[in-house]
Amino acid sequence: MNSYNINSATEGLLQLYKINNPAVLNLLKKFFKYYKLDKSIISINFTTDKEIKFLHKKYFSKNKTTDVITLDWSEGKNIEGDIFINLVQAKRQAIIYKQTIQKEIARLVIHGLLHLLGYDDVTIKKYKTMIIKQEFLISKFLK
Repeated sequence: MNSYNINSATEGLLQLYKINNPAVLNLLKKFFKYYKLDKSIISINFTTDKEIKFLHKKYFSKNKTTDVITLDWSEGKNIEGDIFINLVQAKRQAIIYKQTIQKEIARLVIHGLLHLLGYDDVTIKKYKTMIIKQEFLISKFLK
């Protein structure tokens, strides 16, 4: 049985950005079904620039904001981890890419989940591979 949590450290953040928890949960369920994962534990944490910058520095020694951070606690076949999504950056990116914030959040959730499956984006080649998979899954899950 998979376990999912959706959290926000900042009071009212989910309402301010109109986050649709059932849509995020549905996306997680589709991802786990697609990859045949049945014992995964995922926590989706919505943050701000300040909170994610702190995490980025703490875990990756980078003193700047980012859109998504994934902390992988997985052991074995199933995945376990924390995904931190910066809603402020997601909103900025939604405007840049001319899409809804809900679609950008879905993109960031999928990106974080792919990191938990072992994808990484540290080189241009790996980044391109990961983005192709990410966009394939977005098109498959957001019909």
